[in-house]
Amino acid sequence: MGQQQLLLLVLGIVIVGVAVVVGISMLSENKEKAEFDAITSEAIRIAADAVAWKAKPTSFGGGASVKYLTGLTFDKLGYNANKKGNASHTTTYWRNVAAVSSKRPYVMVRPKSAPNIRVQLFLYGPTADCFKLRRGRKIDGKWKNAKMKVGKNAKPSGCSQW
Repeated sequence: MGQQQLLLLVLGIVIVGVAVVVGISMLSENKEKAEFDAITSEAIRIAADAVAWKAKPTSFGGGASVKYLTGLTFDKLGYNANKKGNASHTTTYWRNVAAVSSKRPYVMVRPKSAPNIRVQLFLYGPTADCFKLRRGRKIDGKWKNAKMKVGKNAKPSGCSQW
């Protein structure tokens, strides 16, 4: 082989190597985005179930007569729950409902396949537009952007409180 052919061969190998590295990088970024989208959808589904439970009359197993979401458990929403009822873990997700007796209860979802990411969905009232969503990522053992610092007046505008 001549020098020109060897140079073209080496150049071709370098280009293919760079393309493979870029492809792997893009694939991992898209995988994390897809995980976030999936757990966000799961959190919204659970929140919708909680709002529906709150709207349902007590005589039908709902929570219309309770303040906030007090007494809400995953069992009441039809999910398999732990002993306390505030968590439901499947082969796909870790799910929690927290602070159900406060003005801003929230749902937290983490995928088992990527435990370093999570979504928190804060519920401020019984209508569809009364929530805030927060996505978080664990970096060096600490959650970044995972805690939503909310004050008394942080509910979305036009949102009726529980």
